[in-house]
Amino acid sequence: MNGKKHGKGIYHYQSGGKYKGEWLNDKKHGYGVIDYANGDRYEGTWKNGERSDHGIYEYSNGDVYDGEWKRDLKEGHGKLEMATGDKYEGEWEGGKKNGSGTYEFT
Repeated sequence: MNGKKHGKGIYHYQSGGKYKGEWLNDKKHGYGVIDYANGDRYEGTWKNGERSDHGIYEYSNGDVYDGEWKRDLKEGHGKLEMATGDKYEGEWEGGKKNGSGTYEFT
């Protein structure tokens, strides 16, 4: 496709990260897994190069977010389990906790 990434494949970034998944018009699109150079990892759906719909983001510090994404930000319902043992499950908007939810402290 005119030298653009399209279909399924693996891409190694110069930074040390790696993406394995689907491409459309040179952008991550569909299901894919990215391992970032800093140790973070995202597995889920992509749309036009951005995290979208549902995905799981594992932070290198041990925190894990499992939930909805929109335009590369946490958006909708999601659950964040922190390495400290604290948990939040509820609504997110623009990448931040917003709306109704439950926060459990350890």
